[in-house]
Amino acid sequence: MNQERPSNGNGHARLRVSPKTPPEITERALPPIARRPAGEGMSTGEAIAAVARDTIDVATELVRDGIALGKLEAQRTVSEMVPRVVWGVVAFTCGAAATVIAVIAVMIGLGAIIPSVAGRLAILAGVLFVVAFFGAVRAMRSGRASATMPISATESPIEEGVHKAELPGVTLPGEPGRSRPMIGP
Repeated sequence: MNQERPSNGNGHARLRVSPKTPPEITERALPPIARRPAGEGMSTGEAIAAVARDTIDVATELVRDGIALGKLEAQRTVSEMVPRVVWGVVAFTCGAAATVIAVIAVMIGLGAIIPSVAGRLAILAGVLFVVAFFGAVRAMRSGRASATMPISATESPIEEGVHKAELPGVTLPGEPGRSRPMIGP
């Protein structure tokens, strides 16, 4: 009773598919595992056409899946971003209103010290000018300048793409003509 099932050549047992499929089901509508093996009863041209059809089917399926995944990812991103944007707008609006109210409170408070409204407005304008000046200086600085600066005055920045072994005066342990590794603290 040690009866082996016919193999399709790659170690998997060949499916037992009835030679005749119902007339309403085309072989192309069947899943690939239920179709006849590619070379069985086909000419070379038919086999190439079958492989091309399968390739187009797989490519179409991959594109369809990619589009569906893209839509899902976009929906997920939007559903995560909307609350953050709304809360950001709320925070900005509340911060702007609090700033205006704080400026009004400072102006009223300065009224006890400086009775002139023009003097109080001049002081406020000077403070806002100083804040704007330092903000502009910070905005004009490059954010990458600190990342490319050397750690100390004695170190020089290492160029990208240069391996440590290629730098002059640097040796690696364990290679012929190289120094031995340091042991200890």
